[in-house]
Amino acid sequence: MSAASQNTEPLRLMLDQNFPLQPSGMRFDRLDKSVRLEHFNTAFPAYARVSTPDWKMYLLAKSGGFDAVITSDVNQLDEDVEMIVLQLTKLGLITWKRGEPDTVILYGQLLAYMPQVGRELRQMPASVVTLPTASIRRPDHVNRPGDLARKRHRHDGKSYAERKSQTISVVRADLAGTADEHLLDLLG
Repeated sequence: MSAASQNTEPLRLMLDQNFPLQPSGMRFDRLDKSVRLEHFNTAFPAYARVSTPDWKMYLLAKSGGFDAVITSDVNQLDEDVEMIVLQLTKLGLITWKRGEPDTVILYGQLLAYMPQVGRELRQMPASVVTLPTASIRRPDHVNRPGDLARKRHRHDGKSYAERKSQTISVVRADLAGTADEHLLDLLG
C-alpha cells in the first residue's frame, strides 16, 4: 500500500500529455494540499517529445510513484489495453463524462470534486472516476422563481396567488413606517 493510500501524504496525480497546463496564476497546490499535480511533460520530458500511447503513459506514471492519471480524453475508457493496464498497475484514472475543452472548467471541477475523488482513490486505488460535464440545462438548473413557488403547490396545496398575497403582506408589514418603505415600489 502506498503512503498516499494511507492518508499520510498527498495523492500524486499526473496530468496526461494532452491535458492543458494550469491557467496562469492558478496555484492548485495552494488551494488543495491533499494532492500534488504534475504534468506528464514535466515528469517524463523524453516521452513527452514523442507521441506516447496511453497505456505506456500509465506504466510510466506507476513507475514514477503516481497514484492516478488525469485525462480529458474520455475515449481511453473504451480501450481494452488501457483499462487492463490500469487494473494491473492499480493506478487510478480521473476523466470527464464528455471531453471538456475549457481549461478553467477542467481545473475548477478538479478543485471542486477533489475531496470526493481523493476519498475514492484512497479507498479503492484502481478506480476510474468519471466527473460530470459542467453544463447548465433548463429546467434542471435554470428556473423562474415563480415557477419554483408554483411547484410547491403539490406539497402543500397553496396556490401561487395565495403565496404571492402572503409574501406581499409580510414584506409590507416589515417595511411599513421604516426608512426602507420606498422599497415596496419595487414589487410593482
